[in-house]
Amino acid sequence: MTLAKEKTRLQAGPIKVLLLEDNEVDAQWVKRSLKNFEEADFQIEWVKELEKAIGLAQKASFDIIISDLKLPDGFGLEVYEALYRRAPHTPIILLTGTLEEEKLALEAIQKGAQDYLFKGQVSPQALLRSLVYALERHKLVSMRDHFVNIVSHELRSPLAAMRMSVGDLLEGLAGPLNAPQKEYLALSLKSIDRLHRTADELLDMAKMEAGRTPLKKSRFDL
Repeated sequence: MTLAKEKTRLQAGPIKVLLLEDNEVDAQWVKRSLKNFEEADFQIEWVKELEKAIGLAQKASFDIIISDLKLPDGFGLEVYEALYRRAPHTPIILLTGTLEEEKLALEAIQKGAQDYLFKGQVSPQALLRSLVYALERHKLVSMRDHFVNIVSHELRSPLAAMRMSVGDLLEGLAGPLNAPQKEYLALSLKSIDRLHRTADELLDMAKMEAGRTPLKKSRFDL
């Protein structure tokens, strides 16, 4: 099965690509490489400046962004971070042309970029494969985050109600309790708290992996 046919399993209809590249030769190569795959319907919007790309990303919805790291109005991680802030739910593939840019691309990968490609050393098939895998990984991550949020929120509400009820029983609001009853209720309360912490940890994990958790710095005694 070709990569283009594999792509059709990921998404029906055209795939909207925002291409940010100031070098016309490199941009035309990307466009030709994607257009050559007849089975794949790529709609490519090409811009040369970061500011214009940000404007388009705010106005329109793109399925994927391909961006150079060296632009007339931006360089390095600031390019990726600016795109990510405006389109946090869109997978981003970076194009690099030097070893310095490659190091920056690796840092961007750690911050959430899907992939990077070295100009002049990648084939059209490798470009398409990178797009296919980026779309697939992004889809799986979105499904995971959706699942985690649903599970966490669905757990938190009933757990809060259960904890309140068990707490009221322990305080004797429903009548006096003997020692075994208090012990069983106390164990139930500990289990409820443990489940509640698990739900909180799931939400925290999803936020951290999505880069939505602010870093809180503080001093402490080692």
